Amino acid sequence: MNRISIATAPWGGAYRPAAFAVLTWEPEALVFALSSAEAEPAARFRETNSPVYLDSCLEVFLRPWPERPEYLNFEMNANGALLLQIGAAGPGRRFLFAEEFPGCWPSVSAFRERGGWGVRLRVPFTFLRAALRIDAKPDPEAMCGNFYKCGENPPHFLCWAPVDTLWPDFHRPASFAPLRGMWNAPEQDEP
Repeated sequence: MNRISIATAPWGGAYRPAAFAVLTWEPEALVFALSSAEAEPAARFRETNSPVYLDSCLEVFLRPWPERPEYLNFEMNANGALLLQIGAAGPGRRFLFAEEFPGCWPSVSAFRERGGWGVRLRVPFTFLRAALRIDAKPDPEAMCGNFYKCGENPPHFLCWAPVDTLWPDFHRPASFAPLRGMWNAPEQDEP
């Protein structure tokens, strides 16, 4: 199984909890399982699009069609609260809301495990097509993105693919890396 380590610390800092991402796709959705070795994660926020990045946070930044400038950022805390935006290089991100995408909104389930926590994010292909206004089904092997672990107390900013800025800034599509070969086969039911 491919397990991506979210361990690059381009802005330093002594606090670096182990964090990982596991990527799978189903016939109609992408599935991201992210985990962190934080036994006591900060988890204050519970509402959609609340500032979960101030809590202990795991994040998926995804450009489903690399030839297009738009990307999506999914930011989640240990309560399963989701902050979801669409943006492109530079300013101009906007929040997305479930009411805009009836029947295809991404689902988040948070879990606790011994010595840590995590989230499972399921992103339907219908959501990706609606959010980016594209009719074609995306190819997971052609996508690019980045994965992050961050929080304010104690301050930490970790990523999978290096980000080249002087200060923490995850909204850098130029720092996204190809996801080819990073996906795991979907689990099959036993016969």
